[in-house]
Amino acid sequence: MGSDFWHIGCSIVTGTGKQLIYFMMKMQLRTRLFVAFTVGCLLYLVSWRPYNKFVGFPPSHTGTYYFSQQLKMKQKIMLVWTTFFGESPENRLHILDACPDLKSKCLVTADRSLVNSADAIIFHFMDGDFQLDDLPKIRFPFQRYVFLTVEAPPSYRTVQRNSLHAPHNFFNWTMTYRYDSDVPWVYGGYWISPENNKELNLQSENLPYDEKSILEKKNGAIFWLVSNCNTSSKRELAVEKLAKYITIDKYGACAENPHKRKACGRHSVCEKALSSANFFYIAIENAVCKDYITEKYFSRYQLPSVPIVMRRKIYENLVPPHSYISMDDFESAKFMADYLLSLMSNKTAYLEYFKWRRDGWVLAYQNKGYRFHFCKLCEALLENRPPKSYVDIEKWFHETSQCEGSEFAENWRKE
Repeated sequence: MGSDFWHIGCSIVTGTGKQLIYFMMKMQLRTRLFVAFTVGCLLYLVSWRPYNKFVGFPPSHTGTYYFSQQLKMKQKIMLVWTTFFGESPENRLHILDACPDLKSKCLVTADRSLVNSADAIIFHFMDGDFQLDDLPKIRFPFQRYVFLTVEAPPSYRTVQRNSLHAPHNFFNWTMTYRYDSDVPWVYGGYWISPENNKELNLQSENLPYDEKSILEKKNGAIFWLVSNCNTSSKRELAVEKLAKYITIDKYGACAENPHKRKACGRHSVCEKALSSANFFYIAIENAVCKDYITEKYFSRYQLPSVPIVMRRKIYENLVPPHSYISMDDFESAKFMADYLLSLMSNKTAYLEYFKWRRDGWVLAYQNKGYRFHFCKLCEALLENRPPKSYVDIEKWFHETSQCEGSEFAENWRKE
């Protein structure tokens, strides 16, 4: 048998198909079965390789990549691997309620037993429970590893306090506040101009813009609801300069008056009352970065007050024109205060900041073509969008977010 097996092996490597058949016919059935089994095993081993061309092996990620065909599933599975600002991922399982037409097509889950069949695995890197020793052990080519953060890079750097870094070649898609993300997670939606809405025909919120609705309860200048007192943008310094010339009523953790520190929560009746009573409100972000417009703007656009922001370039292509007032439009804090005071005494000029409502600007919120967060991720999976490979996700995030420091606030003149 050993001699016969040697001849068979030679015929496989150097002989012809006819030689192989000839030797097989001469051998006994038992020997032929043994040879067939051995040849099959050899061919399988030759053809099988660890699949490492998908995203590569990150230095600190020891998961094994196997060549595999994705099983056809009724739903796309989106597995939330980490907490979300310390909040259990279980609290995010109903997030597809925002897009009912997709609920039957995608499943959001925190069940790690589904890791091998998950189409997307989402990692919120801002949370401390993102640990390199707690990553999926096996990874399949059909899976998309998603980098999730809704904070700007200056806040993101706090994650690095324990020298925690994202592994290289680990993430395939980004899901951030930026509009150029693979899967945008924008805070409030997409503003649609009246011209573009002629084709889309999205329903307007019919926000009031008449004098009575806007001005009836006005008796104050500016209010500011704020909890972060030391920011990378140094907004607190810019606001302090402005407050030298116009009254700013401050609430929240940063309020000088201890009674106002807990007197008015976000989305509260108190906040709505302050918006009705004040001509303006401070909507400056803790960081000045490309596309970084948060709930400080989006949670109040329906209220009868005009937002004050820091840098026009962040807003001018993303929100309705002449719907906000930017600090950097003025040479100094005094010039800005003088302008704000003039608006308070000129009803016609002030009401121009609500003209966008009359013109028909509409906020598209999870409408088809304007999806975001998990609704958009579901669409991307259903469309089988190709994966990417982010060699260094931290470097990409920091270098492309176009963040500024505190230069404007520090250099903005008082007078």
